[in-house]
Amino acid sequence: MSKFLEYILNWWVARPSNIFINGVTCSVLPDHWSSLSWTNVLGFTIIPVLISIVICYTLTRSLGRSFLIRWWIFNIATALIVAISIYLFMYSKTFVSGQTDSLIYWSLPNFIIINRCIVGFFQSILYFFIFSTILVKILGGGLNIPKFKNNLSYPFPKLFKA
Repeated sequence: MSKFLEYILNWWVARPSNIFINGVTCSVLPDHWSSLSWTNVLGFTIIPVLISIVICYTLTRSLGRSFLIRWWIFNIATALIVAISIYLFMYSKTFVSGQTDSLIYWSLPNFIIINRCIVGFFQSILYFFIFSTILVKILGGGLNIPKFKNNLSYPFPKLFKA
């Protein structure tokens, strides 16, 4: 995976080259880190954000300030769910290193897992805003779906004020 794509997916969490675990140096292979990155961003961040946006807009009967409060509740709740799901996924992930005659099974250290959870939390907040804006403009403005059209001005430009 290219360094640019790695920074786009993982923000400040770069792939650790070598990790010292129980007296043994384990290397994180680029392919392992790449599959983890794509799984975390697509499976545990973007898909839950899109589902949450659709639920937020379609289950609402509220307009104005009450919808704005609901939008923020969905945004923060989705970010927490994303962070927890990334933590559970990465905590249960096991890697294999070593030679064929002496394989070492190991997991990522907690500081890397928690760091990636924080990235997922902030990514989901940003993605919620971006995808909410895009979906509202497409579904509310272009396709005239009533639930999206009613709150067409949210989240943009009225992100904090109703």
